[in-house]
Amino acid sequence: MERRPEPELMDDEQQSIAYAQADFSTSNQLYVDSLVRDFPTHLGSVVDIGCGPADVVIRLAKAVTTANCSLTPRKQPRDYSVLRPPLARQRLIP
Repeated sequence: MERRPEPELMDDEQQSIAYAQADFSTSNQLYVDSLVRDFPTHLGSVVDIGCGPADVVIRLAKAVTTANCSLTPRKQPRDYSVLRPPLARQRLIP
């Protein structure tokens, strides 16, 4: 199967900041709740390979304290730097 990446939506720092500041808390929490409910024995190791503020993996790390949650940023460091403070506070990155 040929991989067809979706177009990049955050081309500059301002777009990354706007996305990081958007409120997806309700949908993100519903997603985490459904993961914990539907896959309780499959959450030992979780890797977030997406982009954005990592709210889902932070919520998952709080909900399943035994899970080994880690991040693999796909974005360039200039975009990812906006996200470092909240991730460091949750001890998901050094």
